[in-house]
Amino acid sequence: MTYRHLLTIAAVDGIVFGVGFLLVPDLIVGILGPRPDTLAQLAFRQVGAAVLGMAVVDWLGRNAEDVEARRAIVAGNLVSFVPIAITAGYAAATGVTNALGWGVAAFHAVMAVGFAWLLAARRRLAEPQLSPR
Repeated sequence: MTYRHLLTIAAVDGIVFGVGFLLVPDLIVGILGPRPDTLAQLAFRQVGAAVLGMAVVDWLGRNAEDVEARRAIVAGNLVSFVPIAITAGYAAATGVTNALGWGVAAFHAVMAVGFAWLLAARRRLAEPQLSPR
């Protein structure tokens, strides 16, 4: 998977869940099982804003040519996706979420591995884009 493809997937995921958490956290979280209380909804709205911000960075940075900019974007995504995968897996394993929680954990784990691979394979970050902007 290329840098551009991984950032595009991360951006779409971030936009969908960022907007969802920001506008209708009870609906989005309710799909996974528990209904959040008022304080949890506030926390989810704040998380949604942060996720949406990262999605914008991913979308706008998917065409970045500068290797240092790419490395920073990939590292930021790795720092985001790893703990999400771990906490989602923990929530599913302990019954906090329903079976869909495993899907959330798996998706974020795959994304984390992709970003770790890009970061470890420095030459992949330096490859030119295959398609023009």
